[in-house]
Amino acid sequence: MGLCLLAGWRWQKLQSCVQGTTLVDAWRWGGVVLVAAALTAGVRLTTGRAFPAGDCLLAVCGLTPLMAVLGARRPTCRVWTAFVVLPLLLVLSWPILTVVSARGPWGKISLETPTVFGFGFVAVMACGNYVGTRLMFSAVAWGSAVMGLWLCHADLAPAGWPTASTMRLVLGTVGLWALWDVQRAWQGRHPAADRFNRLWFDVLDRFGVVWARRLQERLNALGRQQGWSGRLELDGWHWTTAPDPQEQARVEQAFRWLLRRFVDPPWIDARLETASPSAAVSFAIDS
Repeated sequence: MGLCLLAGWRWQKLQSCVQGTTLVDAWRWGGVVLVAAALTAGVRLTTGRAFPAGDCLLAVCGLTPLMAVLGARRPTCRVWTAFVVLPLLLVLSWPILTVVSARGPWGKISLETPTVFGFGFVAVMACGNYVGTRLMFSAVAWGSAVMGLWLCHADLAPAGWPTASTMRLVLGTVGLWALWDVQRAWQGRHPAADRFNRLWFDVLDRFGVVWARRLQERLNALGRQQGWSGRLELDGWHWTTAPDPQEQARVEQAFRWLLRRFVDPPWIDARLETASPSAAVSFAIDS
């Protein structure tokens, strides 16, 4: 319960980090995870009994913030929760609901192999979105901890697998660290000198590789059409020559047009420093 309180404090501090972006829904789903964790801990403390249904529900809820990020594009984000996240939550929770309806909330849950692999597929898809970003290690650690708790109630759990109580402690510890890591990565701006890289890396670290790849393809397609001297890769912009002011204006316009689906104009302004045109601009030129 103490870890839940600490995590709740960390989660609340993240609210300012998602303002001006479409990640608000992901932040709200983080609150659902905290409610599920507090509910599970509270039931165990008050009854003194094992609560396997609560463990499985917590594991399923643990994937929802990451799944919400995959729909964080306007106008899709307005219906993503209703048409994707909630149905997914129901499908993954169906084996739990079946056991609870037949044996009560304290009944033993034995997750079958297809259910375990289905959950694992969703976990890899959700957490893999952050591989290659500053949140890679915390995303992988969180996904592994959630999967570990799920396996505690699976038929194919290997001999000697940690108990559910151990995995709950691991999940709480990893979750607290992951919240700190997200706040560290999302608070403020990326320190890159190139203002376009500063914007790019902040988008990459927040929305993950899936959305970054789509933005990269669109920007490079525009660049080929307009003859830009730079090309965008996941590791940032690669320039053959320093872009002149006219080219910078075209790149900025394209960035703003594509990112309007994800963030508000003031969020972009803060990274492009449009409020101070006299600020020094630096571009790394490929040799």
